[in-house]
Amino acid sequence: MEAFEASGLNGAQWCRSQEIPVKQFRYWHKKLRRRAAAQSQETAKNQWTAVSRETTADTPLLLVCGSIKIEVRQPFNPKLLQAVLKVLPQ
Repeated sequence: MEAFEASGLNGAQWCRSQEIPVKQFRYWHKKLRRRAAAQSQETAKNQWTAVSRETTADTPLLLVCGSIKIEVRQPFNPKLLQAVLKVLPQ
């Protein structure tokens, strides 16, 4: 697919130049695009967000994961927070 994209040709032209059936090319092009999109979506879903703390220590930290909100106050149990985060839906 990288060679095709770098060629500047359309799919049919590139297939003719490489002696590849257009139907086979379209199948793999679609399959690889879907795979790349799924990987991109998975990567985005698993990314961490930078947190800056400009408030005092007694101000709670609010963690948001989709529709789930977790308020963390000092002192807190790090192991309990870790256990809670592990069971959140993906």
